[in-house]
Amino acid sequence: MGINERSNPANAELPKRKKIKLKREEERLKVAVFDDSGDGLILVDMDGKIIAVNPAVEKMTGFEKSEMVGKAVADIAPKMLKPEDLKRIMIMLGTALDGRIVPSGTYTLVTKNGREIPIAFTPSFVKDTDGKSTGIVATFKDITELKRMEEEIRKAEEKKLEDNKRRIEELEKLYDAAVGRELEMVEMKERIRVLELKLREITGK
Repeated sequence: MGINERSNPANAELPKRKKIKLKREEERLKVAVFDDSGDGLILVDMDGKIIAVNPAVEKMTGFEKSEMVGKAVADIAPKMLKPEDLKRIMIMLGTALDGRIVPSGTYTLVTKNGREIPIAFTPSFVKDTDGKSTGIVATFKDITELKRMEEEIRKAEEKKLEDNKRRIEELEKLYDAAVGRELEMVEMKERIRVLELKLREITGK
């Protein structure tokens, strides 16, 4: 490369332009993943304010984006959670906002029209290039189908236990009956033996 090419400002700008283009593409992909996710995603800043929600959240909750974005989680959560779950999730969120890792949990989401949906809630940190936490992404996964399967398994196990209990009871009855018959046979044999002895006494044989 000649001196003129190296000193050309346009050439010096190429790496910057590539970085900007890559950064924009990265951001575009992030937005696409955020918007296209089948799970509900809510982005919360470190002050506890909702700064973004994806379409799945709107579909799942029945609330529109405009009703959530810009609002504090503390103001929105009571509209979407049962009282007993609200306390748990606010404690979890507070722990996360303090920068501490929190585990996933299961809760009952209450939609705008009052329908209840079992969900798995998973918070994860959003960090900048320096590794500093800048927000939290709360993931809401509808686990209705999972709960249905668990209920079916529970019922099947209960039925199996009931069936086994009934079979055991039937076997116990059969055993008792068999033992009873055996005792009757023993008693009958004893009576026959006694009668035979008396008969011998009478006949002298």
